[in-house]
Amino acid sequence: MCFGHIAQVDRPTFYETWFTTDHDRLCFLKKTLKWPCWGDPEYTFSDVERAIQQEVRKRNYLAHYQLRVAEAERAIEMETLRRLEAKYRAPASRTDDAGTMSADVAASEPMSPVIERTPVQANLF
Repeated sequence: MCFGHIAQVDRPTFYETWFTTDHDRLCFLKKTLKWPCWGDPEYTFSDVERAIQQEVRKRNYLAHYQLRVAEAERAIEMETLRRLEAKYRAPASRTDDAGTMSADVAASEPMSPVIERTPVQANLF
């Protein structure tokens, strides 16, 4: 019953809840550091809780896990970006050194039709 944890029914569920991913570990550390350590050390583990909090702060675990979670999120987002760009982004057209498109590339690219519009004049009254 340290830091207000009730072990989520049993030990395996407790470990699954708090230690499966880096994000879970980060949440555990945040909860640990926010805990007010109530009670008398004669009847509770408040002195042990304070010592654990000091050690967590001294070793800078919170910043370490924040960085790990941010890196994992960025890796997931970059993979999603690569996948979506491969699916939706058209390949860039190739040009020669003079900045003009080569004949084979120009022939392979569809031409947009030119629509001539006749001006229409209307009277609102």
